Amino acid sequence: MNWRWVLMVIAFFGFLGFVGLLFGMKDPLKTEQPVHPLSSIKILFDKALLKAASVTLFAYAGAFATYTYIAPFIAQITGEENSMVGVYMLLFGIFAAIGNLADGKLTDRFDIRRANIVLISMLALSSLLISWLGGSPILMKILVAVLGFFTFAIVPSLQAFLLQTAHQHNTSDSVAAGLNIAGFNLAIAFGSFAGSLVINHFGLAYVGTAGAVLSFIGLGVFVWLGRKG
Repeated sequence: MNWRWVLMVIAFFGFLGFVGLLFGMKDPLKTEQPVHPLSSIKILFDKALLKAASVTLFAYAGAFATYTYIAPFIAQITGEENSMVGVYMLLFGIFAAIGNLADGKLTDRFDIRRANIVLISMLALSSLLISWLGGSPILMKILVAVLGFFTFAIVPSLQAFLLQTAHQHNTSDSVAAGLNIAGFNLAIAFGSFAGSLVINHFGLAYVGTAGAVLSFIGLGVFVWLGRKG
């Protein structure tokens, strides 16, 4: 299939999502009071929120230190043909969608703290096992699916954690949510950059280990904040 058609299909599903939101999303029953732009800037530098956002930064950076270089890893370390990379990406995407839905229920069923500890730990372990066991095509397929699941399963839990922090410190929900999204985007850039440094200095085989280290740092910060709080 021509790459233009692939992008057109993506755009089509994006449009369907827009229509679904337009007609299916109800207005909230209670809205926040508008926040003045200057107040928003002040909230962005709230120490408690920045510390909470650093969990997102490190935990998610670990996932993308691994995922960004998954295609060359599959080709060079796993030994698969380039034509097989799409199969791995499909597995990642399917399980990412499942993980995102599953975590909403997990966070509702358990407390936010326990959910984040489990999910960040599993995210780190997924990256680590890719470095250790990624030479096997069968195991690599399983691990890529697991990585996809936990990479997107963690999103609702981290968002809930930052909103919880905002409530505890009487700051704006909307600003806190925006800060968390910024943390995710910064994590993607930071994780990709960190992965490139590891590849240049140690080799492609160690990129998953580097991702695990970053996610474990995020876990350490999360546990420390919980004890401090």
